[in-house]
Amino acid sequence: MPSKFAVGAVTVAASMALAAAPALAQTVPVNLSFNHLVLDTPVTGDAQVVTPKTAPVRATAQVDPTTGAFTIDPSTFSVPTYSFTSPTPGTATLSLASQASGTVDFATGAVTMTADFLTTINTALTGSCTLNTGTLTLTTSATKPLPGIRFPAGPTGVATGDGAFGAAWSTLPPGTGPGCAEIDSFVAGPGGIWVSRGITPAQAIASVTPKLALHAARSHPVRAGQTATVKVTLTNSGAAATKAVKVCLSARKGLAPMHSCKLVKAPAAKSHHTLVFKLKTTTRTRAGLYRLTVSAAGAKPAKVALKVLKK
Repeated sequence: MPSKFAVGAVTVAASMALAAAPALAQTVPVNLSFNHLVLDTPVTGDAQVVTPKTAPVRATAQVDPTTGAFTIDPSTFSVPTYSFTSPTPGTATLSLASQASGTVDFATGAVTMTADFLTTINTALTGSCTLNTGTLTLTTSATKPLPGIRFPAGPTGVATGDGAFGAAWSTLPPGTGPGCAEIDSFVAGPGGIWVSRGITPAQAIASVTPKLALHAARSHPVRAGQTATVKVTLTNSGAAATKAVKVCLSARKGLAPMHSCKLVKAPAAKSHHTLVFKLKTTTRTRAGLYRLTVSAAGAKPAKVALKVLKK
C-alpha cells in the first residue's frame, strides 16, 4: 500500500503538470455562405454547380479569433444537388469526406483550406459512382481551375466580403460504385474545385487578364524633308501584368520610321506607357495626308493621320 507521502507527491506533481499545460484554444462558430461553386472535369468543363440562382454552399467554421485557424465538420457542410444533361442526364452531390481545416490571415484576407471531398454522380444509364478527390489545398492564390481572390482584410472579411479560393488536381482516382466503369472514363484527367462569394467566374478570369489598348496622338504637320514625330500610348487597364509587348508603326511609301517597332517590358496592371516614333521624310515626299497604323498583339490597331506640307 503506498504511503501518504507518495500519494501526496503524485497529487502535487499532477497539479503542477496541469498548471504548466497551455490553455486550450477558444474557438467561435462562424456561419459561412458562398454563392458560386465550380466543379471542373474534362467532360463538363467549368460546371457551375452553385450560382446565385441556386441554394448556396453553407458551412460552419470553428475559428480561433486570435490565430485565424479554423475547422469545418462534414456535418455542417452542405452543397445543393447539381443536375446535368450532358453527356447523359444525371445528378451530382458534393460533401466533405473528413474534417476540413485551414487558416484565415485577417491582415490580408488570404485563405488556405485543406479538405477531402466526395462527389457522388448518379445517372439512370450508368448508376452511381462515388469519387474521392483526395486531400486538396484550396487557396485564395489558386490559378486553376479559376483564379482565387483574397477576401477583405479584417476579422469578418471571409464571413461577409467577396473573395474566391480553389484547388486543382491532375486526375481523380477510380471511384466506387456500379456506375464507375463508365463515369471514371468521363472524369479522368485535370480538374478542380472553386468556391466564391460575390465573384463570378468571368470576374475571376478578368482579375488576372491584361487589357491592352493603343492610342495615337494627333501629329503636327511636317514639311517635306523634315522629321515627323508620332506619340503613341499603350494602356493596360486590366488587373494583371502581361509579358513584353511589341508596338509597331507602319507607314506608306515616302515615310520611313527610324524605329518601326519598340518594346514595352511587362506592362503592369493599370499602367500607361508613352512611346515616341520618328519618321523621316525627304524632299521628294509628296505633300498630302498620310494614314499611319500602330499595332500591338492583344490590342486593337490605332490609326493616326500625318499631314506632309510642301517644302
